[in-house]
Amino acid sequence: MKALTIRRSKNGENTFAAPAPDFVNAYTLAADTFVTFAVPEGAGTVMFSALADFYVAYDANASVPTTNVTNGSASELNPTVRSVTDLNAISLISPTNDNIVTLSFYA
Repeated sequence: MKALTIRRSKNGENTFAAPAPDFVNAYTLAADTFVTFAVPEGAGTVMFSALADFYVAYDANASVPTTNVTNGSASELNPTVRSVTDLNAISLISPTNDNIVTLSFYA
């Protein structure tokens, strides 16, 4: 896996563009059905992308909220980039059918 780092551009300035990943998983989600999977060995960061809204839970099963969740246990809506160094599993769920979510992992 490539590292997610700040690098110098060709003109010598810092750039925050991520390198092209060499480890990407894709999941096609059925509506309201969670998928849970292990964080790949060596992964430190994940970038999410999707066709539609999705929710994520870390080391727990994801769920689509149907009422207020005020105890801190709600699944996260549409995260972008997260550290996964201390995680064992990621769980995804979508309120819509055939939503494709990709996860690009970096060291």
